[in-house]
Amino acid sequence: MGSLDHHLLNADSPDIALVVATPAERIESIRANGLSWKGPLTMEQYIAREDFLIQQDMVKDGWMTCWVLVDRRLRPDKRPILSSCESIAKRAFLAYKGNIETVITHGIGSVFCPPEHRGRGYAKRMIIELSKILDTWQQERGAGQGHPQCLFSVLYSDIGKSFYAAHGWHPYASSHFTLAPEAVGAAAVNGSAMGMILRPEKGETHVKGAAVPSRKVFMTWNRKYGATPKDCTLYILRTQYEEPSSPAERQGVVEALAAILRRARTEAREWNVDHVQIWNPSALVKEAILIADLDAAEVHREKDSIPCLKWDGDKFGYGENVDWMWNERYGWC
Repeated sequence: MGSLDHHLLNADSPDIALVVATPAERIESIRANGLSWKGPLTMEQYIAREDFLIQQDMVKDGWMTCWVLVDRRLRPDKRPILSSCESIAKRAFLAYKGNIETVITHGIGSVFCPPEHRGRGYAKRMIIELSKILDTWQQERGAGQGHPQCLFSVLYSDIGKSFYAAHGWHPYASSHFTLAPEAVGAAAVNGSAMGMILRPEKGETHVKGAAVPSRKVFMTWNRKYGATPKDCTLYILRTQYEEPSSPAERQGVVEALAAILRRARTEAREWNVDHVQIWNPSALVKEAILIADLDAAEVHREKDSIPCLKWDGDKFGYGENVDWMWNERYGWC
């Protein structure tokens, strides 16, 4: 790979370019960010995990792109990687004046600048170049109207709210509730006080979560194991329920949500994770949280995992303001 002895260009040099990484450069970028992000995994386990994830339905067949900021004059696989990131093309719903369209958007993640290259403005240059590229990148994958330009893109900032806002990605709601793990007795687990674990009729379980089918209430979740016990989390990815039309229905939905959250707390205990986390809950879900765990605490994040959205729909007559619906953990990238 590229030598560190190569003269590094200024960030504003016309010889710097953001390009699609070669397979070898993708692995090099993973090794670089793995020193900070691999958690309890070995480096080889971390690389194997990333290779496994890129074969999943959402990102395989080119839906995810690894980008590297490089000196365009140097040969691929022989040039230093000044900064790197990934983008995931996603189908999204856009609602405007009663009409709903399916559009192609992009989620930006794995933004990383090697420590030896920091303080030179490379990350800023990369984000500026990426913004230009994503305007039209993979828009041919879209259906329906097939907009010539991406109407919006999202990212989740771990460096606060200011840096990305300066480049067009503005922060949105970034709160979550934390619930402690809990051991629940067998009677509660087998009774109506707990949601039913989602299981397939046969074969391996691919979707993790629980449901109260009689109330049409569902939650999905996953577990993340970090470098320290405090970093191990059960994340509620998505909460789904039908809006109640009466006080009695509302009470039933709240109780069902609380039952599933109790199940999540039990899962957290069984899997030895530090806490359960649920992002940006609705008022109804908040009621359920406080039933499931009286000590649940709301946290307003100011630095980590800040959902940010860059909106360009105003250029195409969709208005200047946009609401981000279902801004939950499942969208994180």
